[in-house]
Amino acid sequence: MKKIIFLIPLIGMIFMSCTSRVIDYTLLSTKNVNFEGSKYFMKGPESVKGKDTVVYILVIPTSKLDIKEAINNAIEQVPGCVALSDVVVYQRTIPLILINTTSYIVKGTPIIDKRLLRNPKRASQLPSKYIYGVYNEKEKKFDISYLSKSEYEKLKQKLNITD
Repeated sequence: MKKIIFLIPLIGMIFMSCTSRVIDYTLLSTKNVNFEGSKYFMKGPESVKGKDTVVYILVIPTSKLDIKEAINNAIEQVPGCVALSDVVVYQRTIPLILINTTSYIVKGTPIIDKRLLRNPKRASQLPSKYIYGVYNEKEKKFDISYLSKSEYEKLKQKLNITD
């Protein structure tokens, strides 16, 4: 019985973590952004998440915790992304007995520079080279979707577009 009473707090410590909201940003970037061509910017269809984590063994960190890395990890998930909007930064700590972890988690909507999508190096990272975009006037953003070649050909016929 004494062993069980001793194990309950130990198990609780293993599954316990603390996440706190650190700050909110309207627009956030670690990249150089040229806002003179703002007509080329569009919001991505869904939010992205970046994370940077450090592990502590006893009290010694195994690496450096850097919020810039978490931001870069989120931005680099989307081709052509230069910044994030509607950003929330969280800090999560998971305390264990000998090993602890601390993380920065960055969540936001990607801001895509369409000029970078024309770059062949970046275009090879897209799910498809056929992109269909419609400006959503109500939400003031572009809704984009990736098409297969056959879907593209059907849409092209429907809209009477010739090469």
